[in-house]
Amino acid sequence: MTIVFATFSTWVTPTVMINKGEAWDESDPVVRSHPDWFSPTPPEVRTSAAAVFTQESASRARPVEQATANPGEVRSRTDAALDETEQLRQRLTDAGLKPDRRWSLERLRQEAAKVAGA
Repeated sequence: MTIVFATFSTWVTPTVMINKGEAWDESDPVVRSHPDWFSPTPPEVRTSAAAVFTQESASRARPVEQATANPGEVRSRTDAALDETEQLRQRLTDAGLKPDRRWSLERLRQEAAKVAGA
């Protein structure tokens, strides 16, 4: 069996999709009907060349951020807009309103200004 690689992604039929870089059997009907969509070499090849990756650069790598909090743990937020959004929602809730989770930051500011002016 000879392997070829897809050079781009496309739907061939409503049920058959080709993804760039996928390995296909050269004798497959899709490959035989569209040989220009495939190449004998992969379109992207990874490397760990010394100029790209060294032991020193590996030790300086940034740590991977944890995506979720562990049970009982509160994750810190660094996004000021998110912080302001939560503060405004809390202020409106404390004032006896039920802010909709879909409200934009601007809408929350408008509602908070109404509460403050009342």
